[in-house]
Amino acid sequence: MELALRVVGLSASLVLGTVTTVYFAPRSVKRKLLQATMLKEGDPELDTSRKYEALPHGKLQSLARNVWTVSGTLPQPGPGFNRNMTVWRVPDSSDLVIHSPICLDKETRAALEDLGTVACVIVPNMHHRLDEHAYREAYPEASFVCPANMAKKVTSCKTNFTVTAEEAASKFGFQALEPDAQIDFDELVYLFPVEKSAAGRQVAVFNDLLWNIKEEKADFVSSLVGSATGHLGMTAIGRIMCPDLAHLRRWIEANFVKNESVRLEAIVVAHGDVVTADEIPAQLAKAMQSMTTVVDA
Repeated sequence: MELALRVVGLSASLVLGTVTTVYFAPRSVKRKLLQATMLKEGDPELDTSRKYEALPHGKLQSLARNVWTVSGTLPQPGPGFNRNMTVWRVPDSSDLVIHSPICLDKETRAALEDLGTVACVIVPNMHHRLDEHAYREAYPEASFVCPANMAKKVTSCKTNFTVTAEEAASKFGFQALEPDAQIDFDELVYLFPVEKSAAGRQVAVFNDLLWNIKEEKADFVSSLVGSATGHLGMTAIGRIMCPDLAHLRRWIEANFVKNESVRLEAIVVAHGDVVTADEIPAQLAKAMQSMTTVVDA
């Protein structure tokens, strides 16, 4: 019994020492650790075993003219936070562009297809491919696109994606913006116009760059990784992975706060609540505050 207690005590000390060491390690060390583990780059094959099967999700919700969203769940056991799919209909067209696809139940899928024809599906980064294969089978005529940087890094993307998101933006008429100080998710920020007029308003989709999980909706995983900020902002992992937080903050301010040509109706994030028009100024300010400058980049 005494030996067992010593072993348990030693193990606890090692775990506590490891956690303490990682916590106080320079941000560059934490970044390398994440890159070697949970954010490890590789060449994963697309999971073709998953068929079109809906997990629990909400209804198709209108955000603005020509823009809708669906809030879904992730496979369990797993993270309890939600995931969002955005649907944009090209103004004066029946073409639909889907960002971060989610398999839908029959009723919601019928509602989606009543809006138009699925013409383009954006896979925003390597961590959002759960339902990609199911959509490829369901909509074989659609273009499947991803950011150019993502396609360059992962060989499987070169065979699965023949068009980049940047090229699709030019074809369909939305904007695909690349943050100057990009985190290692190789994703873009998208601006979808709600009408054809150049002076019209837009809906912004930030994906994993910003989250908006309220504390009361947080599960253990989102709390553990610092994702439940209670407002629009970067996660703890995002702040570690961004090489220049001050630069990213200036980019957000220049493109979405001071840019008079950008008039946002809503902001959609991959995980968490949609930010509505009246909330946007205050929430963007909080998002920029979350990008605190850290010396040991």
